[in-house]
Parts: sequence; structure tokens; C-alpha cells
Amino acid sequence: MSTWAIAFSRDNSTNKIEIDSATKPTMEKAVAQVMKWAEANVEPEHHEDTQIDSRERATLLLKRYGITITGIAQV
Repeated sequence: MSTWAIAFSRDNSTNKIEIDSATKPTMEKAVAQVMKWAEANVEPEHHEDTQIDSRERATLLLKRYGITITGIAQV
């Protein structure tokens, strides 16, 4: 099992979480992991300047928390 860092941007800073996985996580899995982290650690905000109308989890992550995934790398 390998450790993977999922990097993300929020409030003009870069953060990361680490997860264990046998293979590189897909973008969908990375978004799900960051969403789970955000729900536990970040107060939801509504980003009015985000004009995208979508129900995709990555878009919801951006609209609710102002977070975008910037990379996935093995640690």
C-alpha cells in the first residue's frame, strides 16, 4: 500500500491530505476524500462568483468551500 498526497487550493494557499491506496486515486476519489475533509474542517461558504451550474462533486467542492484539487502525487 502506498501513501498518496492530494493537493488542493483554498483561500490562495495550497494544502494537502494524505491517503493510503494500492493505486493512484482517481480524480473522483480524490474529490471525495477532500470533500470529506472539508465537511469536517471547513465552514461552508457560498461562492457567488462561481457561475458554474453543475451537481458534480468537484463543482460542489468549489462552490461550497472554495476548494480546487491541484494534484495527486505518491509520497
